[in-house]
Amino acid sequence: MGRGSFAPTRHPLRMTRSFTLMRHWIEMRASLLIAAIVLASSAARADLLCIAGEDCRPCDTSAACERYGTLELRIAVPKPLNRDRVRVSAASWKIELSDRQLRTPVTLRLARGTYDVAIDAPHYAHVGSHVVIGNTPECIVATLKRLPILSGIVVSRASRQPIGGAVITTDTKDLAISDADGRFAIEPDPESWPVKINVSAAGHADTTVTAPRSRVSAALEEIRMSVGGSIAVEVATDNPVELELRKRIEGRRMSVPMRAAQKAAKRTFEGIEPGSYTVLVSGAEPCQRYGARVELGEGETKLVSIQLEPFRLRLRTELAGEPLAKASVLLQNDDGQWEARLETDESGDASVEMWQGGHVSAWIGAKPILTAPHVEKRTISGGRDVDWFLDVPVREIVGTVIDAASGAEVPGAALSLHISGEDGGLAVRMKADEHGHFRFSPVPYGEHRLKAAAQDFAIAETTYSFAEPEQTRNVTIALEPAARVRLVVTDVRGAPIAGARVLHFRGPSMSGMGTTDAAGTIEIPMTKDETRDVYVVPRDGSFGFMQLRSAASMAIADGTSRIVIRTETQSHEPLANVAPVIRYNTRVIPLEVLQALEMIQGARVRSGSDGRIVLDHMPPGAYEFSPAALDPPVRMVATHGETVAVLTFTR
Repeated sequence: MGRGSFAPTRHPLRMTRSFTLMRHWIEMRASLLIAAIVLASSAARADLLCIAGEDCRPCDTSAACERYGTLELRIAVPKPLNRDRVRVSAASWKIELSDRQLRTPVTLRLARGTYDVAIDAPHYAHVGSHVVIGNTPECIVATLKRLPILSGIVVSRASRQPIGGAVITTDTKDLAISDADGRFAIEPDPESWPVKINVSAAGHADTTVTAPRSRVSAALEEIRMSVGGSIAVEVATDNPVELELRKRIEGRRMSVPMRAAQKAAKRTFEGIEPGSYTVLVSGAEPCQRYGARVELGEGETKLVSIQLEPFRLRLRTELAGEPLAKASVLLQNDDGQWEARLETDESGDASVEMWQGGHVSAWIGAKPILTAPHVEKRTISGGRDVDWFLDVPVREIVGTVIDAASGAEVPGAALSLHISGEDGGLAVRMKADEHGHFRFSPVPYGEHRLKAAAQDFAIAETTYSFAEPEQTRNVTIALEPAARVRLVVTDVRGAPIAGARVLHFRGPSMSGMGTTDAAGTIEIPMTKDETRDVYVVPRDGSFGFMQLRSAASMAIADGTSRIVIRTETQSHEPLANVAPVIRYNTRVIPLEVLQALEMIQGARVRSGSDGRIVLDHMPPGAYEFSPAALDPPVRMVATHGETVAVLTFTR
């Protein structure tokens, strides 16, 4: 056999095995491919869920599902959830969705009906939606917003050492416990923002601080806890009484309840932080009240013994020499910081038992005869019966609200009368009748400022001096017709800002204020060719300004700056009660806007006991602070983060 004709001989058994292995290999690849297709198909259908009652399973596409409708969920989460899940629930069902499932829309097949759907995830704000499942598909589109963080540190007032294990609670049921470094963090819901933050720790007095009103993340001021003191109270009486502890707050007429009232002649209040308090003793009748002031130091124990000396107070109310029947009289005791309300009889008389005298104010009202309260003050000597004759004057302010253009009466106009006085004055509000007429009575003498407002009119104001021997003043107040100019308030990304306080000024005087709606809009009444200075104070920090002439939009810069002003003496001691004039980008911020920043966002526009003025979540820009309008200011350029300046005062 030649070389070219040589051919190897193949073994039959070996060839059979080769074909068998190749066939198995092909079948295995085919099986893997089919499995991959099935898995991909399952993954594609994993977001289609059928919910019946509390069942939640891959949808059965049979005719049994024809009684169902579909709901599509498009839920966006700014940051990965990692191991957490988004829970979507209604009254009868719930599901949990992972990050992977949320990458594409999730379709639910639900029994037809009405559902209140709740969407929740750890560290994110709750989202609720109302849907009706019927013939047409429904869709819920939601972007979860990260909950803000309120963080702080708890320390001992005496040693400044951190306190671990302190329990922090809020009036909205948030809870946290401080760590070994005294630090804690809570995540309140912006839609149910806390007002008070309560801190308790073993061996220390319970402490309550006010939560910042701005609904964004913030670092709280250092919470200093004192060693708890105690107040033991003994009342010498055989009659049942209630004992209550109240906190005196500077600038308030009445004290604030701290510990609930209990029926007992003896009681000890423990775990009390240093401060000024009122122990209030109350009997069964309205004027059976006695308030004892107590000054408590850190860790101090005070014994308060109260001896009650009841006496009768006989009141008589008259108007123009005639008895004022069924008059309402509110008695306020400034010394004991308590108040009580009583009513006169048909003869204008009232007789009550009192337990405490002192400086007492009587506020008399009798609708519809009296449209404004009448106030009288007197010092009453306790322990002996007293007769108090209250003669209500007949002085009055009457008038009409008219249309300045046509002279027609304006029905239902809102009016406010501000009367200056030694005690801060008096403010009374009312509405004109269907003919535009109004009457304030009785009114004290003094400088009066009368404002009127009505829909489709600009606010009008008039001032005058009301003095003796006048008994009646007739005032006509004319309202200029106004168009309603629309202002849209957004953030820098174009999202509407709802619930923002809008204050508008005509020159130096505030002409009105309102609140933006859910779309961030507000309508401001303005006369033709008028210009208003408009300030906006959002709930979540920052503020903005613009001059408004016609319909416009205002974008509010993000509040990324924190401004701290330390007011101190030359010896670096903190100086309290400093309220400087504040300018932003050379513009003086009006007092009303500063008050809005204080009330809405919790800004400290007046230095506290620590000598600090704190403006949190403010827009970047140029700020100036001067102790008075003519004093040279402290200037700063606030950027992102904290900026600190010092105001040093010389004696």
